[in-house]
Amino acid sequence: MLDKSDPQESRGVERPTAVAIEPAKKSAESFRPEDAELVFGVAYAAGTYIEPIVEALKDYIRRFGYLPQEVRISEYIRKRLKIEVSNSSEADRIESLIKGGNQICRGTKRKDFLALATVAEIAELREKDADGNPKPSPRIAHIVRSLKRPEETATLRQIYHPGFYQISVFASKD
Repeated sequence: MLDKSDPQESRGVERPTAVAIEPAKKSAESFRPEDAELVFGVAYAAGTYIEPIVEALKDYIRRFGYLPQEVRISEYIRKRLKIEVSNSSEADRIESLIKGGNQICRGTKRKDFLALATVAEIAELREKDADGNPKPSPRIAHIVRSLKRPEETATLRQIYHPGFYQISVFASKD
């Protein structure tokens, strides 16, 4: 995200629940790499019309027998962090999301906070084992919209390493 600073500190912000993600306890012969859970991080400038690209990605994912699931960072900012998002215009909506994202990153002193929140969101979507721990979701492809900071990409790459793919989209104003 662009740093369009808001001088107010983060107050009353709900932080994501810390979730420990451990490798699934499966025997080597039952693990099938072709069934692995995947994460696609999509990076693009605020205001970019991204829907046709995301729909094409979903179609491509389905061709390989995967179920695409979108995880929107903007929804996390709006619903979980309870940051007021202006709907008076598209520009105001984008500006308030940028301010909200910057505010929470400053307040937590983590430039990758929203990536960590995304990891928690993905863990919440998973089925739980008998002990209540999240299990990996075979043949699910999470599409994370939208990465704005290099630290977010680095964190997702570190956590999901072989199953993480970044897609960067550039669109001219024309």
